[in-house]
Amino acid sequence: MWPCNPHEVDHPQWFIDGIDVLLYAPTAINRQAFAVEGERNRVSMRYKGGFYAGIEIGIGKYHSESANIILK
Repeated sequence: MWPCNPHEVDHPQWFIDGIDVLLYAPTAINRQAFAVEGERNRVSMRYKGGFYAGIEIGIGKYHSESANIILK
């Protein structure tokens, strides 16, 4: 569960689209334990530890960036 619903705050549409895709995207171990923060046009993503954390971040970034290219 997200501490803040991206639909309840005034975020740009590209940010909301990226979060929506990220929540449903398959990952290495299918555990969407991402924390995403955004300020203006900068976005940072963290993952709750684990052996595959780096791989999970890469997969998450790919899906969220792909969503913004495809949905334009």
